Amino acid sequence: MHYKNGREAKQGDVVVNFAQKQFGLLHSVNAQSDTCNGRLATVSPNDPWVNIKDCLHIDDIAAADIPNVKE
Repeated sequence: MHYKNGREAKQGDVVVNFAQKQFGLLHSVNAQSDTCNGRLATVSPNDPWVNIKDCLHIDDIAAADIPNVKE
């Protein structure tokens, strides 16, 4: 299973799901699924299923060269 940018997805990764505007801890990954599903432990009472290909690892976001946005 891999994230949108090709990085291997592993249980316990901290990820951002851009499609649902959530972040959390990846768990219960399902490698047999065609859509590479896993569960995301967030601050909500229910852990949503996410398509890992819609996510990025938090380390990749932290390392990104994102310019400051001025209002």
